[in-house]
Amino acid sequence: MSLAITSFSFFCFLALVVLVYYIIPKNRWIVLWLASGFYYVYITKGNILPILISTVSLWLGSMLVAKNNLKIKQNITESKALKKKCKLFNRRIISIIVAINVGLLLYYKFYSDTGLPLAISFYTLSGIAYIVDVYKGEDSENNICKVSLLLCFFPLVTQGPIVRHKKIKNTLYRDNQFDIDNIIWGIIVILWG
Repeated sequence: MSLAITSFSFFCFLALVVLVYYIIPKNRWIVLWLASGFYYVYITKGNILPILISTVSLWLGSMLVAKNNLKIKQNITESKALKKKCKLFNRRIISIIVAINVGLLLYYKFYSDTGLPLAISFYTLSGIAYIVDVYKGEDSENNICKVSLLLCFFPLVTQGPIVRHKKIKNTLYRDNQFDIDNIIWGIIVILWG
């Protein structure tokens, strides 16, 4: 069975996800996370190590940067030296996270015998945008599963576009109510595409 985004199987999968999404009363993002995980594992035939490394590194890095940002905000009257030290620490964390993720991309692009994993460029760039946003003061996600959903959300992972975390988080993580107009509009957009 092919789950290519233009296949009939994908539309059946999408319909099932939408149905289950609206049946669940709360924490509906978990349905999207499970569906995205299944989709990614299925499409990549289990080659999930690169996205796992990206997810864990981005989650840990964003937590450290956000914790440090909080220290900077709380110690606003403290010495400039402490503030400078905190900002330097954040820049180092960002550099390490970017190096890990770009390093994975370069390794698979130039040195791996298995070829490029599905959407590695997409989730690398999405992850870098996310960690930079956290560096600039946006809230980080405490839940690693939500970071994972951001990176491998199944309608975006194969086609894009890269969406900033602050623009998509309310759509992904809140419990949206059923709206037939939105469903019809979504079907029209899919068919138009």
